[in-house]
Amino acid sequence: MNYRIALLSAYIGSPGKNELKMTDGCRRNLEAHGVDTFLFNESHRELLESCVLPNEDYKPSDGKKKRSKMRNWVDNVRFRQFMYPTEKTTRNRLVAKLPKMQFYKLLDKEYDYYIWMDSKFTLLDDWLDAILKWIELYGQHDLVLCRHSERNSIVSEYEYMRYHARKKSKIICSKYVLKDMYYQVQDYLSDKSFVDDRLYEAGFLLYSKRILNHKDFLDAWYAHNYYYTIQDQLSLPYLVQKYKIDVFPLEQSVYKLPGTKYGYWD
Repeated sequence: MNYRIALLSAYIGSPGKNELKMTDGCRRNLEAHGVDTFLFNESHRELLESCVLPNEDYKPSDGKKKRSKMRNWVDNVRFRQFMYPTEKTTRNRLVAKLPKMQFYKLLDKEYDYYIWMDSKFTLLDDWLDAILKWIELYGQHDLVLCRHSERNSIVSEYEYMRYHARKKSKIICSKYVLKDMYYQVQDYLSDKSFVDDRLYEAGFLLYSKRILNHKDFLDAWYAHNYYYTIQDQLSLPYLVQKYKIDVFPLEQSVYKLPGTKYGYWD
């Protein structure tokens, strides 16, 4: 069966640096199957930055008159920030998340499947073969992604981040503010309907076109990255529960995806 597939990735920063890579064999395979590839980079910054302004409707709020200290912090501090954080690296990362979470506003036609790959990946010759296999097996779900290979809750993810922040990890300290993550996690845990029993690795996402029936989820996910932190693995488990997204978790580390090579960069 021929599927209409869009492959998306983004890296905002120095042109040509750290963008998604693929072998010639992979590129030929994509072309043979008619896969449309959208690799957003610094040259697309103006397009991306004009794409969306988070709506106040998605500002985290419980609607209650009595608001917790953490709610007041979110509503009165975070909401008053500029369109994007002033820190250059944080702004770049936030802009780069638009194709990941707001792709339906950027593409001029609909597809059967939308595949997000972080720019740290290199796609090898047989990458598409693995994707097509997963589509055949799990393509009826809204979203296919990898269950986290080491942790199983947002609390454990926060504790991991806190541990490495205290160890002065260069990568974590440059990307995240620990206090922001603390308020974010506490806000989610204050929702009594939320069960903190899952965590995902969000470097690879396979959306089916069914996700277009849940644009409110996609908008909320981007908004939570905007209002809270850009650590999207913290907000994802909470929001897929809240919006009742049909997720199929692969028992597969995102760092060892078939047909890929993963490279770290700071």
